[in-house]
Amino acid sequence: MPRETDTLLLARASQLRDWIVFALAASLPAIAVGVLGFRALRGEEDAIRREAVAALDADAQRLALRFDAELRRAVTQLREAEFPPRGEVSEASLASSSPPFAQPVVLDEQHRLLVPHSASAFAQAPPAVSNEVQASCDRWADQLARGGATRAELIRDCQDARSWDGRWLWPVVALQDPDPGLAEPVVQWLESHAAWLSTAEREVTGEEVRRARIFDEAQRKRAAGALDDALTAGDHVAAALRTAAASHALGRGPSSEGLVSWSGDGSAAVLRTLDDGRLVGFVADKDSVRASMSQGWAGVSPSHRVMVVAGPAGEDSVGTPRAVAHLAPGLSVVITLARPELLAEQASRSRWILGAIAIVAALLALAVAVVLFARMRAARRLGELRTGFVSAVSHELRTPIASVRMLSELLEQGRVEDGERAEVVEALARESRRLGETVDRLLGFSRMAAGRYVIDRRDASVREAVVQAVDAWEERHKGEPAIVRTFRGDDRASVDAGQIRLAVDNLLANASKYAPGGTPYEVVVAGEGDGVRVEVADRGPGIARRDQERIFKPFERGDDRLSQATEGSGIGLALVTHVARAHGGNVRVISAPGQGARFIMWIPRSGT
Repeated sequence: MPRETDTLLLARASQLRDWIVFALAASLPAIAVGVLGFRALRGEEDAIRREAVAALDADAQRLALRFDAELRRAVTQLREAEFPPRGEVSEASLASSSPPFAQPVVLDEQHRLLVPHSASAFAQAPPAVSNEVQASCDRWADQLARGGATRAELIRDCQDARSWDGRWLWPVVALQDPDPGLAEPVVQWLESHAAWLSTAEREVTGEEVRRARIFDEAQRKRAAGALDDALTAGDHVAAALRTAAASHALGRGPSSEGLVSWSGDGSAAVLRTLDDGRLVGFVADKDSVRASMSQGWAGVSPSHRVMVVAGPAGEDSVGTPRAVAHLAPGLSVVITLARPELLAEQASRSRWILGAIAIVAALLALAVAVVLFARMRAARRLGELRTGFVSAVSHELRTPIASVRMLSELLEQGRVEDGERAEVVEALARESRRLGETVDRLLGFSRMAAGRYVIDRRDASVREAVVQAVDAWEERHKGEPAIVRTFRGDDRASVDAGQIRLAVDNLLANASKYAPGGTPYEVVVAGEGDGVRVEVADRGPGIARRDQERIFKPFERGDDRLSQATEGSGIGLALVTHVARAHGGNVRVISAPGQGARFIMWIPRSGT
């Protein structure tokens, strides 16, 4: 019993080791595939971002090159153009000599702007205010200036009131109030009234908007945009002429070619000096470039968005690809994605695709690991079966060989009495037959497994072959109880009688080995329909359901503890299976633990 327990413990330890190896074989490839998939995913996201940045850079470079080419072409045309010495030069006549992103201009001898006009013009007059309301607003403004009133009344009732010199009162007062609740009303007021503000008022209000703390970033941009949109082309050009770069160029005078040019402070200009002292040419600034962009001059990809910036282009937003085309010092075009979320969508799509690939790869790795594990287990099992088979065959052969050797030596040495000689010769013949049967069984199985065993089938009585096998069995086992024989129906079929005897003999031997306390007690031969059924029953310990298919395979045996206590090579039932299949039939077992076993071999009559 301790030996059996040790064997079971070793078997369980071997199985545990196999499972550990399988877990490693299955997990390592899956982990490796997961790591590679994660790295591929990061690489894919980086590639998508790099592709987007490359497209933005390409648009920015193309835009900058186009700006320079158009500027050179316009300078050449301006130099070669003919203008009347004293006649009026219109904006339309200058259009052919100006690039599409610049505003044609004409300055007089004192560098005052003639074309376009700097004064703002609007389609409708500002809203009118009644004299009574205007008087109240003037009074509140006067009291506020003297410190005798609050801003509440003026902010509430005087949105459309102006001072005696035409200045708007409301934005001045509202922008000085620290209440954050006024931020949105101020933005809305500027969006609706900025068109009626004078140039000076827009500049002052713009400065107040930049310094006010009541705005968030979005509101500040809306307010600045409202003021900027209200400016006319003349206003923008006038602002460009007031920059330090323009003042320096105008003060320096024309070059040897008669041109005055500058590039800086957010604008670029080329002016030609006429004989009468006037300057004609073009000025490119934020407003003119933006207007040309809105008309499609830039040729930027539809998936990109452009923003003209006067001043520094600013820093990159976190996670938002962009490119900057520097047109002139302080004048740039920022190109971004029209839909920044597109990158996230593409990355998400790639994540799903790569995730699916990783899952499939992990499953394939797991499947490969399962196959390897199954093959490893099969190889180990086959090795164990071969070892057990060699051991069992050696044991089966050793016993009769030892008996034959011992009996032969007794006869050779003359140590057998005359009265015992017949008994010794009989024992010698019995052991020789046993040895021969074992060898024949092994050779027969080998030929059957290799498909080289040819059966000789003839129409015969299956019962006669079974009776011969049972008689031979009882002759060899005289001390055991007689076997009950039951025959029913027509038992004739096309069979190889020798093979039938071999199959029945192995079934009887199997019952004798594994059911020593319930040796074969019944053999049944019954004709049924188109076949003959042969049954061998015993009253042994029975066979568990999980082992009922396995025991018919070569070298496989039933319960390990019971198998270790019996001799055998594990090929008896495999021989029976080969015989049944060679006749076109089959073999099966009906059994349950503790209820014995009944082996049934069915053979068709015609052998098809």
